[in-house]
Amino acid sequence: MGNSQFIFNAYGFLILGIFLILFNLPVLIVVVCAKKLRNQYGVVIMSLVNGFLSGMTGIAYGVFRLALFGQGRENDMVSLAECMFQPLTFFLLWTFPMIGIGLFINSIDRLLVISFPLSYFNYNTRVVVVLNIVALVVNAGIVFVAVYGTLNGSQAGKMINIFCSHNDLFTVEMFILLASIRCFFATMSVLLMFVVLVLFMKQNKITTKLAFHTEESIQKFKARQMNYTKTMLLSCIATIVLFLIPALFAIVARAGFVNVSGHVSTWTRFISFFDSFNIAFLLFYRQSDIRWRLYRLVNIVTHTHLFNATKIQSTHNEQSAPAATAKGSHSSRRVSSNVAAVGCAREYSVNVV
Repeated sequence: MGNSQFIFNAYGFLILGIFLILFNLPVLIVVVCAKKLRNQYGVVIMSLVNGFLSGMTGIAYGVFRLALFGQGRENDMVSLAECMFQPLTFFLLWTFPMIGIGLFINSIDRLLVISFPLSYFNYNTRVVVVLNIVALVVNAGIVFVAVYGTLNGSQAGKMINIFCSHNDLFTVEMFILLASIRCFFATMSVLLMFVVLVLFMKQNKITTKLAFHTEESIQKFKARQMNYTKTMLLSCIATIVLFLIPALFAIVARAGFVNVSGHVSTWTRFISFFDSFNIAFLLFYRQSDIRWRLYRLVNIVTHTHLFNATKIQSTHNEQSAPAATAKGSHSSRRVSSNVAAVGCAREYSVNVV
């Protein structure tokens, strides 16, 4: 394959980087700019930021590789230390485990919502801040271990290819460790999501009769729960197919159990990029509040009326009506308090996702 494969990889980073930005940046903007969405999707912001950073890094890395080819320097060698302290190498390393960590803290956030809805309502901002800080600290620790272990475990003056790929940069043991960490966090994310799903469906059987008595309200309630269930299952399936399986294959291949090209780490990373597409796409496709604001943003920026945001807003407002209807249909103080508590729990366990 030779240089043609390196050129293909360069264009792969460039093209996928562009799409990562196009998918993640618009959703990130509307979530960050609206206070209500910041509180509601605060933990997901970490995954969106990481997707955006992955896109920026992918574009820069693709251009960097193509520039080296244009100068005829594709066979140049540089020291391992010089490679390690390049900004591109740092961001490639930073975003590598952060994808799995972002999925994991998002699952923890959902578990807290479904288990302690009223407490989550009162301490939502603190929960979001703490989870994001923990994610940053854990990821920084992983990056530090990778850099320190690589620099201290390598021979003095070791030279590697100027592209500074992870395959050349890290030893087999270090690469397997980093890939295993990604797999661990992603696996825990999927498992927690299924726990949340089980708890949520179990809770619905208890709360539906207390809070919703009209046939129309029950139908709307069930429809929202089905949307939630589909979103969770789709997210988990996408994570398994687009993230876990490629990461596991990269570990097996790098360990020498499969006779494949040395480019396998790059190829599997390309596939894992699609999991970042999955997060942004599902938020846009299934969350009407994000979609409505995104449509409004496009209409404002283009000074046109490309999208009918009013219809989406109307539908979103109708979805919140059953809780108020159920609450107003009972004069008993005891029943009203039950409806209020259950309505709050429903709102923050359904809409956060």
